[in-house]
Amino acid sequence: MYLFLPALRRPLRLSSAARCAPILGGDYVNDDTGGIATNYEYKVLGEKKILALWHPTSAPGVLFNPDSIQIKSSLPGWPKPTLGEWELRDVYVLDILPLPVMGPRYCYGHRVAYIDQETWRLIPGEDYDADGKLWKIYENTSMEIPDDTGDGNYVQTYSETLLNMRETHATGSILNSPIRVGHQVPPEYRDASVAAFPSSLHGIMK
Repeated sequence: MYLFLPALRRPLRLSSAARCAPILGGDYVNDDTGGIATNYEYKVLGEKKILALWHPTSAPGVLFNPDSIQIKSSLPGWPKPTLGEWELRDVYVLDILPLPVMGPRYCYGHRVAYIDQETWRLIPGEDYDADGKLWKIYENTSMEIPDDTGDGNYVQTYSETLLNMRETHATGSILNSPIRVGHQVPPEYRDASVAAFPSSLHGIMK
């Protein structure tokens, strides 16, 4: 795995076996950013409805303003009312259990994911430790990005918050500028034969 650290101006190569090692100085571990799907067993717990902020305002002054998200509050990362209205979304509820290949000391006993039925994106999620106690809660908000080619809109995570219940800590992120897709992307970033490999990380801070 490769991790780009702006302070060092270069990428670091990390072992993919370090699944539970913290990354980016926050509450995330390597597997929080996308583990190997075949290392888990998946059980469908059912279908539910869940409240989510899925269509935030399009006003740039609000949308890309960090003040649109609660920072210093009892629930960091919670969207403020100015960001948009919440709606009920139909979700599949999955229980995700690690297979023996993950080893006896794997950090999570199991995970629960709420998958939006329309877009197949994760809305919130929960991580439980090896003793079955609630450890982390994920709260995501998403937004649709128009695709002028007529193939359908893109759905992009707008903000994401991880609430670490065990250490009473939180890590969050938010978009601060518009997403560009298709022909909007500068030509130097369109070559997948370059961008899809770790060597492209060296060109980030040119």
